[in-house]
Amino acid sequence: MQEQTLELIRSYLEENKWIFLSSNEIASKVNLSRITVRRYMNYLVENREIISQIDYSTGDCSSVKYQKN
Repeated sequence: MQEQTLELIRSYLEENKWIFLSSNEIASKVNLSRITVRRYMNYLVENREIISQIDYSTGDCSSVKYQKN
């Protein structure tokens, strides 16, 4: 993990701690790829810094949403 990238994502999540966000939403706001953001989000979930939940309201495909813990 790159500390600078991790801090960028942590900071964005802190600014939006009251809402659940998808990796796509986060990626577009912090100018990183969705794959990169997803890798960092998995790391943050594993370290219990954030929580995740599955959003089934997105149509055919479910989406994982994240929120600051």
